[in-house]
Amino acid sequence: MPGLAAHFGGVADDVFPAAPALSRWLARAAAEPFTAVAMEQAALALFGVASAGHGPTVAPFRYLADTGHAPAGCCWCVDPVHLRADTRGLILFDAVSCRLSEPEREALFVTLRDFLSETDWCLETTDSHNWYLHGLAQDQLHTTPLSQVCGKPVSDYLPRGRAAVQWMQRSNEMQMLLHSHPVNQERAARRLPAVNSVWISGGGVLPEARRAPFGQVYSDDPLLRGLALWSGAASDPPPSNASGLLPGPATGRRMLLVREACLAAAAYGDAQQWSEVVVRYERDWFAPLLQALSERRLQALELVALNGYRYHLRRRDLWRFWRRAVRWRDALSVSESRFE
Repeated sequence: MPGLAAHFGGVADDVFPAAPALSRWLARAAAEPFTAVAMEQAALALFGVASAGHGPTVAPFRYLADTGHAPAGCCWCVDPVHLRADTRGLILFDAVSCRLSEPEREALFVTLRDFLSETDWCLETTDSHNWYLHGLAQDQLHTTPLSQVCGKPVSDYLPRGRAAVQWMQRSNEMQMLLHSHPVNQERAARRLPAVNSVWISGGGVLPEARRAPFGQVYSDDPLLRGLALWSGAASDPPPSNASGLLPGPATGRRMLLVREACLAAAAYGDAQQWSEVVVRYERDWFAPLLQALSERRLQALELVALNGYRYHLRRRDLWRFWRRAVRWRDALSVSESRFE
């Protein structure tokens, strides 16, 4: 659940909801180190895919999910974004937060594709409307996943490597094309943020497939869907609540559920929206999953909140009455010694 362990400086504690089931889970669980701090890194790690030195290899798995086949060689994710100046510098906002429509995305894509067609790079889109760059080798850039940059100054995360200067030159030219684009002129007239840049990340080639560590993956994210397809796991959109995962007694099949509604609210500092999501999680997921574990319909639960740990809970752990009760927000921010 990326974004669940977010911190909001200067926000009063009474803004955040109580979540007794989540608090109980964290108080009774065994905490194990889990170093991934970005959603993309965590997804790859859970499937046993090591992140390369240039950054998490996201693009080929996302491409596989979008098209049903592997990319020809190395490809990169290229995402349209809005850059807004404030006292910290240029702050990045993704296309979802900008409310970019699919017709707008397509019109912008055609302009950038035509520009890059005159170079040794090629920009491609898929039926899912994601953009991919071909023609740039995997070891040419070191990039940061988009999820880690949203809401932050881009100057701290600019691509590095042998092709960094070339990328910056071409991306500056793309920014000029976007600045004068009719789509952005129309968006300005409607007082919507301009899509004035692109973010590159996740380059790589698809590795040799390996057996899935999960029998079932529930996620809308194309990276997770691609990982499931690559490893032979079943993949479906997440159900609306835990009842969709709990048809009967535990079967021993490992399931991976990804809920990421906290992520955007955390990235953009929206404590109110984030709190509303936590309330839904408590009602729809944490409480019923603990109940199912207690009733032997599940063998174990594990929560990955991207705070440096994973929280493994077995049925017998629910009876650890000696474990001191702790508020869930405090539990997600404490050191490993709390759980020894």
